[in-house]
This record gives sequence, C-alpha cells and structure tokens, in this order.
Amino acid sequence: MKTFLLHSLSLAVLALIVLYAPDAFAAGDVIDRGNGLLDFISNRLGPIIIGLGLIGGAGALILGIPGSVQKLLSVVVGGILLTSISSVVGMIQGF
Repeated sequence: MKTFLLHSLSLAVLALIVLYAPDAFAAGDVIDRGNGLLDFISNRLGPIIIGLGLIGGAGALILGIPGSVQKLLSVVVGGILLTSISSVVGMIQGF
C-alpha cells in the first residue's frame, strides 16, 4: 500500500512538471531558457515539493514509520533550497 501511494504521488509530481514545464522552456536564447527554468524551479516546483513533503511527513508521523521526522525535515530543507535557488544565483551573479 505504501509503495502504491509513493508511486502515485511521484506520478502526480511528474504530471505537474509536464503541465507547467513548457512555460519554462520558452523560445529564445540560452540565457532566457535558463532563466525560465530557474523561475520554474523556484516559483512552481519548490512549493509543490514542500507541500507534498509535509503531507507525506505528516502521514508517516501518524502511521508511526521509523525515521519519519528525519524524512520530513530533509524534504522541507530540500524544498526551501529549491525555492531560494533564484536568490542564490542572483547573489552569485552580483559578485
């Protein structure tokens, strides 16, 4: 049952990426495509991953799965890194 839930959540995330990714890869030069991909990752994909991680972590805590707190924290930290990647790139470009 757990693997089925994990596979369906993975397919849902992939479906969201397929639906929204064409906006990220707009026509233009390489810089525009890179900025579009960066915008997609930080503005659309990051919050989705944080939300799904919180849902999965809460479910794991309720079911009493060992290591669920560590999984929950790692997904939240990963989602925060994804949402803040545009500011990190902007900071590096400023140097």
